[in-house]
Amino acid sequence: MLCILLLLATLPILSQAAVANCASLDSSNVTCAICNPGYETLDSGVSCTAITCVAVTQCALCESATTCITCDFGYETNADRTACTQIACNDANCNLCSASTAGSCYSCNTNYFVETNYTCGTCSSSIASCSYCFLNSTSALECTSCALTYYTATADSCALCSVGLANCVDCDSRGAGSLWCYNCIDTHYISDYTAGTCTICATGITNCISCKEDSTQANNVSCYNCGSTTFSANVAMDTCVACSTTTNCNACTELLTGTNVTGVNCTNCNTPFYSLVDGSCVTCDNATYNCATCEEDAAGSFFCSSCNAGYYLNATDQKCWACPATCLTCSSATVCLTCDNNTYFTDGSSLCALCTTSSYPILTCQYNSGVEALSCDTYYFLDGVACTMCNATTGF
Repeated sequence: MLCILLLLATLPILSQAAVANCASLDSSNVTCAICNPGYETLDSGVSCTAITCVAVTQCALCESATTCITCDFGYETNADRTACTQIACNDANCNLCSASTAGSCYSCNTNYFVETNYTCGTCSSSIASCSYCFLNSTSALECTSCALTYYTATADSCALCSVGLANCVDCDSRGAGSLWCYNCIDTHYISDYTAGTCTICATGITNCISCKEDSTQANNVSCYNCGSTTFSANVAMDTCVACSTTTNCNACTELLTGTNVTGVNCTNCNTPFYSLVDGSCVTCDNATYNCATCEEDAAGSFFCSSCNAGYYLNATDQKCWACPATCLTCSSATVCLTCDNNTYFTDGSSLCALCTTSSYPILTCQYNSGVEALSCDTYYFLDGVACTMCNATTGF
């Protein structure tokens, strides 16, 4: 009997384990007759190969190329097992769950984390300004990513970038208390990418007030706003030049496009000049139109916007025309605004009448239900509201 047992012990023990993923060997006990679900033999039972799910996406274990046995985690098969659809989670803040019932969440949306009861908790309600967080092995909440403009100061706190790095808007924590800024406020730029710190714009480009780091520039910065009295001289945005370098210009804007590398984009010219479309200043035609100030129209021609004293702006042709002779200022050929010396407004009239008459040599006057003298011509004196001739003998 002992010999028989020893003989049996020396014989090989064959099982399904001889072929991986085999459910049942054939009569030879060497090759597989039936593979496990989701597997098939393509070499007469020598091995079992996973069936490729060609037609069913999100399938973890296929029965055939068109039917699924088990879907990926968070998905379930339809009735005929020809498709895998994501399970509709009970929690609105859950994006991956094992079932559509409460307490079955395994992955939450941004700013949420999976609680120990598999529901979603809010990161920012537990750690201010935290976007991504998780429960560690001791069930303590840790923040892995903070909201924009914040960084992870400690495992459970976020701090403003501008607190850790002056003039920084967005930053990254590099560990061991080290910060790196990748977005500065408008008045600063990153002058050293390795250090990741912010430098004031004027350090890189004199007179620049708004800029952005630019590795293509020699000093690593491009200026896009030089302020109210300067401008970026060319498309390269590497220099601020005073507006006054262009004759009669007192205000200009950045010249950020085009091929003109030395021109000025003037927006406000000294009186009596006006700005052209090309940014230069040209004088108004005072001799012809008596313009005090003028502008350019879409066709490239100028028109008066205000007139010299004694002229009014004609709305029809945008030119300046002379006021009536007795008007100091006027709004039209028939409406005086102020009267000239020796003239006055009469009742119900928009024009000015002369104070001086043949019987009343008045220099200046006012009208108050009649002409009232304010000053008189030579050899006359003011007698109440009238002018009376002086006495030829006494001079009074």
